[in-house]
Amino acid sequence: MTANFPRNVQDYMDRLFALADDPSKLFASEGELKAALFASMKSKAAGWKQPIQCMFRGCQSPSISKSHTVQRTGPITGLIEKGHVLTPHFSDGELQLKRVGASEASTFPGFCSKHELIFGEFERKSLIDTAVAVELQVFRTICREIRRKRYDVEWLERTYSEMMLRFETKAREEARTHDVIFEGAQIEDGVFGVAQTHILTGNRALSSLESLYDQHFPTIERTGESKLYIASIQGDILIPVALSGLIDYEVESRSVTLVCGVIPQSQGSLIYLAGSDKDKDVINRYIRGLKTDLSLIDLVEAWMVFHTDHWFLRPSVWDPIPADRKSKILEDMFDLSPHGPNYHRSIFDELRIKALQIPHPVVLSPEQTQILNYQRAKMA
Repeated sequence: MTANFPRNVQDYMDRLFALADDPSKLFASEGELKAALFASMKSKAAGWKQPIQCMFRGCQSPSISKSHTVQRTGPITGLIEKGHVLTPHFSDGELQLKRVGASEASTFPGFCSKHELIFGEFERKSLIDTAVAVELQVFRTICREIRRKRYDVEWLERTYSEMMLRFETKAREEARTHDVIFEGAQIEDGVFGVAQTHILTGNRALSSLESLYDQHFPTIERTGESKLYIASIQGDILIPVALSGLIDYEVESRSVTLVCGVIPQSQGSLIYLAGSDKDKDVINRYIRGLKTDLSLIDLVEAWMVFHTDHWFLRPSVWDPIPADRKSKILEDMFDLSPHGPNYHRSIFDELRIKALQIPHPVVLSPEQTQILNYQRAKMA
C-alpha cells in the first residue's frame, strides 16, 4: 500500500531524496563544491604527515615524520630512475601514477627515533635474510596499515559528519520553503550509505589489524614468540616493485585479514604473507600456487591492483605499456570485489616475456598450451 502525502510533503521528500542521491546539490555552485573537495583533500594529505605517538607499545614519545615501511636503502633505491619511482596517487578526480623521490617513498609517521633503530640491522645490510628480519618487516607493515586505516576511518567519519550537517542545514531551508517541520534525517542509501558501509568495514579491518599487532608484539619486544602464521619466499627473479599492504576479504563465510609485502633484494624478491594462525590454510593456499616465475608475477600484479595502492614501481616498467592498457589497469584498481592471486592484464611485460621463453616440452599438453596463451593474452 502506498502512503498518500500532501503535495507539499511529497515535494519536500522528493527534494530530500534528490539531495541524498547527489550530495553535490548541497553546494551552492560547482566552484564551492570544488573548493570544498580541494580543501578536504589538502587537509587529509597534511594530516597524514603529522607526527603521532610512537607505535611501539608503551612508548609515549612522538614519532618522527618519516618512518619507512619499506626501507629506502636497497629496495627503494634499486628501483629509482632519474631520481624517482612511481606510486598510485588520486588527483583531479582520477587515479594516476605519480613520480616520488626516495625520501618520500613508503614513509609514514610511525616510530620515534629510538624505536626506528629496531630495524637498523637489516636496513644497514639492505637485506632481509633471517626469520627475525622478516618478523620485523611484518611488524612495521602491520603498524603502517593500522596507522593508515585508523586515519582513513577518522577522516571519513569527520567528512560524513560535515556532509550530514550540510544536509540537515539544507533540509531545514527546504522545510521552510515547503511549509514542513524538519525533525531530523537518517540516510541509509546513496553516497551517505556507501560512506557508512566504508566506515563499518574500515573499523572491522582496523580491529583485525590491532589483533594481529597483539599476537605479534611479544616477539618484537622479545618477551615471547609471535602467534602469527608467517610465510615468506625468496624468489629468484627480481620483480621491480616494492610493496606493502593489506588483504582483507571474506573466505568461506569468515573474515580474513592478512598483511603482505614484496621487497626487491640483490638476489631476487622477498615475498611475505602473514596473518592469524587460524588463517594459515588461506596463506598456504596462496603459497602452494607459487611454483613458477609466472605465478610469482601473477601474484604481485594481483596485489598491486586489487589489494593495496602502497607500492613503488620502477618507471621504465610502466612507460612502455600501451596507454589503453594503462587506463584499464588504473580503472581495475577501483574494483573492490574479492579476487584471487591472479590478474588478467600484464604490468611486468619484460619479466613475463622472459618467463615465457623458458624452454618447454616439445609437445605441450592442452593445459600447458592454454596457460601460455592466457599469459600472452595479458599483454595484448
